Order: sequence, then C-alpha cells, then structure tokens
Amino acid sequence: MKLRDVHRVLASAVLAGISAWLAVSGQAFAQLAVSATAAFGVAVLFWRAARRAEQAREEERVKIYRLIVEWLRHDRHDRMNEIQVLLGYLKLNKADRLRSYLEATRDRLIKEGRIARLGVPELTVFLHTFGAVWRHVRLDVRFPDGLELDRLPLDARRAVKTLVGVMEALASSASGDDGLPASLTVELAIDADGGAFLSAMRLAGTYEKQLLSRLWNERVRPLLRGGVTADRQETADGVSVRVRVPFVRGRGKMRAMDRGEPSCLSIK
Repeated sequence: MKLRDVHRVLASAVLAGISAWLAVSGQAFAQLAVSATAAFGVAVLFWRAARRAEQAREEERVKIYRLIVEWLRHDRHDRMNEIQVLLGYLKLNKADRLRSYLEATRDRLIKEGRIARLGVPELTVFLHTFGAVWRHVRLDVRFPDGLELDRLPLDARRAVKTLVGVMEALASSASGDDGLPASLTVELAIDADGGAFLSAMRLAGTYEKQLLSRLWNERVRPLLRGGVTADRQETADGVSVRVRVPFVRGRGKMRAMDRGEPSCLSIK
C-alpha cells in the first residue's frame, strides 16, 4: 500500500470518528435541549401558579379591607343613632328609659367581644361586617360561653369556610319583598359524643329559591367533603340548614367549655 493510500485510510478513519462523535454529541445535545425545555416549562407553570395564588391572596386582602371600611361606615352610623337616642332621652328627662338603653348597649358590646374570642379572625370579621353587606337581613348568632374554634380538635378554617359559605348563600338569596327584613339565626354547638362541630341556621322571610340553589352549588357544595355535611330543608316561613364538621383525629383533646346559657349577638 502506498503512503498516500495510508493517508487516505487514516483520513477516512478520522473523519468517521469525528462524524460518530458529532452524532453522539448531537444526540446528547438534543436530549439536553429537551430536558432544558421541559424544565423551563415546569418553571413557567410553577411561576404562573404562584402568580395566580398571589393574585388570589391580594384579592382576598382587598375584599377584607373593603369589608372593614364598609363596617366602619355602618358602625359609625349606628353609633350616631345611639347618641341621638341618648340625647333624646336626656332632653325628655327619661331616666328609666336612658338606663335601660345604656344597659342594652353594654350587653351588646359584651356579646360583640365574645364574638371576637371565637378563635378564627375570618369568622369574627365576617360576623361583624355582616350587617354592612346584607342590610336587609337581621343576624342572630348563638353559641356557648367559652367556645373557641381554634382550640377544638377540628380544621377550624375549613369549618369557618363552610359556615361563611352557607351564610352568604342564605343572606344573598333573601329578598325582603314583603317590606320586612329577613331574619337569619345561626346557632353554634359542639357534639362531644359524636365528635363534631355543629351549626343550625334558619332563614325566616321571603327568599329566591332559584338563586339559593345556584349559590348553594357554587359556594357550598364544593366545601362538602371529608365528612363535612350541610343539609338544607324548606320550612313554612323560609329555609333551614344543619351543618356538621367532624373532629380531626390527632388534633388534641377538646378543652372543656363553660356550661352556661348561650350568648347571643344581634346585628341590625
């Protein structure tokens, strides 16, 4: 074999080796590109999810701020009315009525303080701002003295979401077409033997059945999982709902509550 033939063979071998290396490198590069693209896609999905979550939290904060502002306006209006009543009794020298009115105001403030000690800020804010949002509905809340949801062996926030969802659906469907405000009574209780947190609600007055059904499907039904139930029944003068939220095992023992008459909060 001549020298130039040897050179040709060596050159061919080198070229073949380079081609093979490029082929392998190209495959590796392609795999790397695919992996990088997938990683980038996952990162984008996570970023979008985080962005949506942050937007949802911001919208929730704005909603709470607006509720508080509306409640402050509503509360200021009520306080001004109370002052006018007090001034009227003073001018008329109605000492007995003035005393009774002051005692009733004191009792209401005490009951509002008990609401603030229910243990879940979302529920406290919702109850105190209820009258500012649904002015055509009178709210009565009854619960045992010493009830603190965050000390019970249950998912307190989940229980509150269910309560709020049901109350929003009932209050929003109340129409008040008869010229009288509707009445929403909410009772909170503990079934220690059955291991559950209970609530009985009753809406008395006219309401829109189709609207209630739609709001129920949108706001209440998605929350009914993990043993949480909400049974709705029509009554002669409105609708009633019984909510049951089971205790969660491993959440600790239930703290004993005072065995007294249930306290009541009325918001006009």
